[in-house]
Amino acid sequence: MANQKVTLYIRIIHEGKRLQCKPVYTDKDKTRLKPLHAEGKGHHPEGEYYIRFAGKWEAVGNDPYVALDRKNGRENELRQRARLGPTSVELVSSATSVPEVSVNRVTVESAIHDYLTTGKAAASAGKRCV
Repeated sequence: MANQKVTLYIRIIHEGKRLQCKPVYTDKDKTRLKPLHAEGKGHHPEGEYYIRFAGKWEAVGNDPYVALDRKNGRENELRQRARLGPTSVELVSSATSVPEVSVNRVTVESAIHDYLTTGKAAASAGKRCV
């Protein structure tokens, strides 16, 4: 089973060093954050919230409500992946992904030629004074 833990951090600059600290919650249920306060470091208006899950860091912004919503969303996503299993997750992700469309490739040379021979570029090329 994969690691389902999602942790919220606040990234601050304290005494010239960039630190990741735990945020300060206003209640013991950890449902409300004290805006831009780092545990043991005080208020930092330049702080930015990050979440850490599955060994990855994701920037969330500096709004405490958005940070908690994103944290809860990631927890739900990881719970759903664990519940469905690896094969179901692949089917769900492939069903929601955008299908690839095969498009004729255009070379740089042909794009430049088309640009210079059509539209405003072609019309203004005759008016230039050299």
